[in-house]
Amino acid sequence: MNELAYFFSGWAPLFRILVIGTLLFLLVVLLLRFTSNRTLSSLTTFDFIVAVAVGAVFGRALTATDLSLSEALLAITLLLGLQYLLSYLKFKSKTIARMIDARPVVLFLAGVVQEEALHREHLTYEDILSAIRSHGYHDLTEVDAVILEATGGISVLDRKQDTAS
Repeated sequence: MNELAYFFSGWAPLFRILVIGTLLFLLVVLLLRFTSNRTLSSLTTFDFIVAVAVGAVFGRALTATDLSLSEALLAITLLLGLQYLLSYLKFKSKTIARMIDARPVVLFLAGVVQEEALHREHLTYEDILSAIRSHGYHDLTEVDAVILEATGGISVLDRKQDTAS
């Protein structure tokens, strides 16, 4: 019988997972809707940490019987509330924004690979080439700048955009 309990411990735990999972999912969707679409766009480091923490609370609430639904709801609401508060403070204060957010880093500019920036960001020349290819360019002569954005994405600015402005 012990071996059977390993695979199936009754209907009550399964019912608990269905109820708590559904309620928490709806709460997270609702909270994300009210905390802005920014949460769902490209993630900053802080957004990523909050997403992982919310996922951890969600997962624990589904499987741990010692965590009540109200505790899980409070924890998730707290995390998303803090994220919203911090994004509001960053919007209001450039100082806070500079302290929290990563800055864009120029990796290539006007024909010159920024070796120090590549080294600092643990990227290679091949990473730059891969980025420009993914943006539809064949070589660096077609590109004016390659920038590592604060969200981790890489932007590529072509020479045509530079001359048009």
